[in-house]
Amino acid sequence: MTGEVYDLLSRSSVLKHSVSGTGFSQSDFVDAVKSAFENPANASSQLFRLRAQHLVNETDATVLRARLSGILIGQEVAAMERQWNHLPITLIGEEALCSLYKSALEAVGKSVDLNLSAAPTLRGLIAIRTRKG
Repeated sequence: MTGEVYDLLSRSSVLKHSVSGTGFSQSDFVDAVKSAFENPANASSQLFRLRAQHLVNETDATVLRARLSGILIGQEVAAMERQWNHLPITLIGEEALCSLYKSALEAVGKSVDLNLSAAPTLRGLIAIRTRKG
């Protein structure tokens, strides 16, 4: 759902004017992940700050787009931490998205393996569908 929330905020909210375009600042993404991870309850105020940074400081959309993604993923990682805190983490999926999550998890001190093959994803989806009948 994090991707859906990102899409809604970046296309259908007042933030759309602040994050439009292309480009991505990896360092700003990582900073936002750390901040959201350390204090996930402040995510709403962090989102508000993005708009203010655009209006007041004319911060570039490349930076703000990365921060938006970092805030949302950082909050998600914080929410999931108790479930995987002492377990190995393997990301399976599309390369660009997995790379973002790998960066986020590594930024908060987690070791991550990547499996960019489509086969595990397809097998998992087939297994879910088979179980549902």
